[in-house]
Amino acid sequence: MHAFNTRPEHAAGNDEKHLRILARVIPRFLGKVRDTALPEYDAKTDAARLLLHLEDCQAGRHPFRVPLSHPELTELCTSLQTHLR
Repeated sequence: MHAFNTRPEHAAGNDEKHLRILARVIPRFLGKVRDTALPEYDAKTDAARLLLHLEDCQAGRHPFRVPLSHPELTELCTSLQTHLR
């Protein structure tokens, strides 16, 4: 999100594509890490941090934009919330 929001608009096309890919990959990755239970890594902490960041962006409390459609963003947030249960 940092790259997408800080590069000139004409140079951020690949960043947007990468964010769309990561929106699907990150929840799956966190799920695998949670199931593997690595003692030095807490997937819930990362899920909570990312969810808070996304919510702050959407509410205008953070200057970054999230270039995902409403359904994509909803799916990502729902997935992250699932990890926090």
